[in-house]
Amino acid sequence: MGTGVSAIVLAAGHSERFGEDKLRLGFDGLPLLAHVLEKIRWLGFDEALLVSGDDELLQLGARYGFISVCHTESYLGQSASIKAGARTAAPGNDLMFFVGDQPLLRRQSIQALLECRANNPNKIVLPTFGGKSGSPVIFPAKYRARLLELEGDKGGKTVIQPSDNTEQFHFADAYEGHDIDTREAYERLLIKGSRTVIVRGGGDIATGVVQKLWRTGFRPVILESAAPTAIRRSVALSQAVYNGSAMVEDITARLIRSTSEIHGCFEQGVIPVLIDEHASCVKHIGSVAVIDAIIAKRNIGTHRGLAPITIGLGPGFTAPNDVDVVIETMRGHNLGRILHEGMAMPNTGVPGEVGGVAALRVIHSPVAGKLSIVRDIGETVRTGEILAHIGDTPIIAPICGLLRGMIQCGLHVRSGQKIADIDPRETERDNWRTISDKSRAIGGAVLEALLSEIHKRRETISHEH
Repeated sequence: MGTGVSAIVLAAGHSERFGEDKLRLGFDGLPLLAHVLEKIRWLGFDEALLVSGDDELLQLGARYGFISVCHTESYLGQSASIKAGARTAAPGNDLMFFVGDQPLLRRQSIQALLECRANNPNKIVLPTFGGKSGSPVIFPAKYRARLLELEGDKGGKTVIQPSDNTEQFHFADAYEGHDIDTREAYERLLIKGSRTVIVRGGGDIATGVVQKLWRTGFRPVILESAAPTAIRRSVALSQAVYNGSAMVEDITARLIRSTSEIHGCFEQGVIPVLIDEHASCVKHIGSVAVIDAIIAKRNIGTHRGLAPITIGLGPGFTAPNDVDVVIETMRGHNLGRILHEGMAMPNTGVPGEVGGVAALRVIHSPVAGKLSIVRDIGETVRTGEILAHIGDTPIIAPICGLLRGMIQCGLHVRSGQKIADIDPRETERDNWRTISDKSRAIGGAVLEALLSEIHKRRETISHEH
């Protein structure tokens, strides 16, 4: 049995105040518009219509089962979009008008409005959110003729007269009815509702960060290069680039081809990995934060404009100039320290001491060329043994221990590039499959910094309202 209601989503505006088509922007891993469409599709409407002049948005609507109402005269104002929907809707149906940029509107709230309409037939149902009127509004079928007489840039509520029967339904959360008109409003929305966090890099340190985020309810998206150079491959989710998927401890990552696959990964409990070295897809994802965990010892493009919150790991970042927070990555007393001003300790070029060994435990390529592995991660090696070849040049183990890191076989490496890591500690022989203490410490610091920043921003938003 149908509801006797046509759902009409208005998505034909030009977003002039915003400066670009806001409905294409991401929010929590989906386009803004998709959040509204997804909630409507399961509520049993007689029909669902999407009014837009944009073929890409209409195609998105079709994937959610919406009837396309192609409307190319949005320059005539909001009234023209309303009339296009009202003319197309099934005769005799009540009309429920939605806007496309209201992603925090809950499915339960839509259902509550439909129940209010069922209990108050022939009344216009008007929602309020935190005391302010908003959408979606339900017009009984008898108001269709009046809606079709609208002109100019006027909304449907302008047809309501003092003598009309109306029923208000109040919701406490102001942000549930919040739509997006400015970039400031979009940023507040991300702070308020997005759980998605972009992590640049998928190496072993980044993987420790991702695990902390995933376990605490955030939804990380990893951006990687086309040829990751992680040394500790056995505990690096970047391996999904080579293998299609990767599993480290209790988390699994999958390589995807576009941002449209992100939401499906989250639904399946999988972390998406996208090849995007320059973070060009950020605006299509809609994350609350960008975390630069590349550990390149320099900043290769992360800036505060990428997301409401930005965090940089290690040298190369200055807070609050190019990121909001810097995390210290140098082993020792300050590992994991959160810096709101200044920089992390400079790169010394000398590896941190592990088991009494520093420089000798990390192996760098003596020449440039293609790497061919002889001994791989997890094997115990002795001093003088051949670990790999670069072209015809053998790579010799300088110490005894567990080979816990080796760069991907077949990569072309440059002279001086870090290619392998030997752990001399006898007690660590079984730990090459698990995230390191350093990675966990940095991951915990990132999580603390992120939660602290979100809390501060939300406090500011609540005081503004």
